[in-house]
Amino acid sequence: MLLVSQSLLAYQPHFLGYTTVDSFIRQEIFVGGYKYTMRLHELINTPNPVETLVDFVGFACQELGITSVPKIEILTQPITNPPYRSFAAYQPSTRSVKIYTKNRHILDILRSLCHEIVHYRQDLGNELNELSGKTGSDQENEANAVAGQIMRKYGQRHPELF
Repeated sequence: MLLVSQSLLAYQPHFLGYTTVDSFIRQEIFVGGYKYTMRLHELINTPNPVETLVDFVGFACQELGITSVPKIEILTQPITNPPYRSFAAYQPSTRSVKIYTKNRHILDILRSLCHEIVHYRQDLGNELNELSGKTGSDQENEANAVAGQIMRKYGQRHPELF
C-alpha cells in the first residue's frame, strides 16, 4: 500500500530512496523522511514504478496548483462495491484515492490517479456534491479533461513510459 499524505512542501524528489525488496512482494520508498511500502507485483515490466508514481503525484498536484496530496491506496482487486465499479475512486469523507493497478499499463494507472486527484482538488474547493460522480456531471467532465491535459504534459517529459 502506498500512502502519500504529507504536504508537497515536504516533497523533494531527491529525498526519494528507492529499493526493490522483491518485485513480487513489495517496494519501499522514502519521501520527505517518511517510509512507504506498496505491493506492486502488477508493475513488473515498468522500470521504477514506485518512483514513477511518486513523481507523477507531485507533478499532478503542482499542475493543479494544490500544496497537499490525498492519501493514496494501491489496490490488488478492482473496486466492485455497487454502485461504484471502477479501477479508481476518490472518497471525499477521507480525502483519499483508491486505485487498482494489477495488469494495467503505468500510463493508464497514472491517468486514473490524476482523474481522482482532480476530484481531490474539487473537494478542497468545495465543488463536489451528491451528483458529482454521475457520468456527464460538470465535475466528471472536468476531471476527464484535466487529467488528459496533465497526462499529455507528463508524457512529453517521460516518453520512456510509452
